[in-house]
Amino acid sequence: MTENKEPQSLEPLFNNSADVDHCGEKKYFYRIRFREQGQEYTALSSASDLCNGDVVMVEAEQCPEPVTVISRTAGVTEPDIKRGFSYKILRRANSEERKKYEYLPILEKQAASFCRECIKKHSLSMHLVRAERFFNGSKVIFYFTAEN
Repeated sequence: MTENKEPQSLEPLFNNSADVDHCGEKKYFYRIRFREQGQEYTALSSASDLCNGDVVMVEAEQCPEPVTVISRTAGVTEPDIKRGFSYKILRRANSEERKKYEYLPILEKQAASFCRECIKKHSLSMHLVRAERFFNGSKVIFYFTAEN
């Protein structure tokens, strides 16, 4: 479950917070989130200067997706331990991508409203939890609960 805590400053933990890949390039780990109240994930990046609130593009299954950086994470303490991560940060989002990302919740609310109208119109016994739209617009996923 995602905690709704204010990000804490972990700067003292960052003295040794980078791992080095096989090419000798330093890699940094960040906590990221796709949606404002969504689940947090760990992402890998070669950028050491990402901050809370930065919008970056990650490599996702369907297409690059924007995410918000929550914080940088502490590095591994044991040199033989490989650090796991869910996503790879490709780059910072450009201004057009940031604008589109800011508009995404509005499009998701519109999709949810449309779905609720359909549920009501067809007297379906289901409860819409949320609608999630892919950044490229190729798909909308509706999450719902129902008895059957």
